Amino acid sequence: MKYNDLIDKLGKVVEESKLLLRIDSDVIAIEGKFFHESTINKIQRLLQLYGECQWWIYPSLTIQDGVMYTIKIYQYK
Repeated sequence: MKYNDLIDKLGKVVEESKLLLRIDSDVIAIEGKFFHESTINKIQRLLQLYGECQWWIYPSLTIQDGVMYTIKIYQYK
């Protein structure tokens, strides 16, 4: 899977789950108030297929519009 494919597929998961997707150079952030287990499983499967990154769940730095958590995806260089 290529990087563009990953972004496209993550975008679909994020849209279905009503989350927010932010892309900043080599960091992808998915933000939301709640992350259902099924959504996290979909994201994890996509990242396993891509295989060139690590991901972490953090408290959001900006708590506005109900955003409380951020999944940050870091690419290996």
